[in-house]
Amino acid sequence: MDMEKEVRKFLEKIKQKKKAEVNVYKLEKLCNDGDNVIVYGKVLGDGEITKKINVYALGFSKSAKEKIIKAGGNALKIKDLKSIPKGIKIIR
Repeated sequence: MDMEKEVRKFLEKIKQKKKAEVNVYKLEKLCNDGDNVIVYGKVLGDGEITKKINVYALGFSKSAKEKIIKAGGNALKIKDLKSIPKGIKIIR
C-alpha cells in the first residue's frame, strides 16, 4: 500500500462527526516533549505550552500556532501529513 493511501485510511479512522476544539493548555497537560499529536479539529490559544511537540490539526488560531512554535514545536495542517509518525497521540 502506498503511503498516501495509508495516510488517508488512517485519517478516516480518526474522523469524528463533531470537530474538536483543543486549547494549548490541554496539549501541555496530555503530552510529553517530542510527542506527535493529531487534533481532528482546531487548536486554540488558551493557556501556555512549554513542551516541544509536533501538532497536526485541521486549523490553528494565530496565538496557538505562535505558542507551539515558541515552545520549539511544529504546528502543521493535517492535509500536509505525508506519513504516519510513530507513537502518534490523538487528542479529541
